[in-house]
Amino acid sequence: MLRERSTADYILSQALPSLPAEEMAALVMRAQGGDRAARELAIRRCILFVAMIARSGKCRRLYLHYKEDSLTIGMSAVDHAIDKFDPSRGATFLTYCKWAIQNRLERRGFELVASVRQPDRKASQVFAELNNKSLDA
Repeated sequence: MLRERSTADYILSQALPSLPAEEMAALVMRAQGGDRAARELAIRRCILFVAMIARSGKCRRLYLHYKEDSLTIGMSAVDHAIDKFDPSRGATFLTYCKWAIQNRLERRGFELVASVRQPDRKASQVFAELNNKSLDA
């Protein structure tokens, strides 16, 4: 029986092994210069790193329930990190990526939680503040 491949399986199948820090920095610098192939290669080299970050720590729950979303959000964070990375600041590219991926995934997790449930006391507090502002005006 053939199992249908999910999007996450396809993304992970496109992964390439990571490079040493110096080679990765050179690849990112080429991508920053406008080399589309270098940008795609840098992102593919980071897919397994994205999956590792998504499976760990605070991001784990999001990864378990929304695997494809976690991977695509992480890869978009890598794409953004390519544009913002500055090797003269002393950090390696993967160190910078880790920060960017974690922040992007945590923000997405907060968005999901906020859209699902708001406590009643929070809603009444917001309405009270709005009423006070309208009375003051």
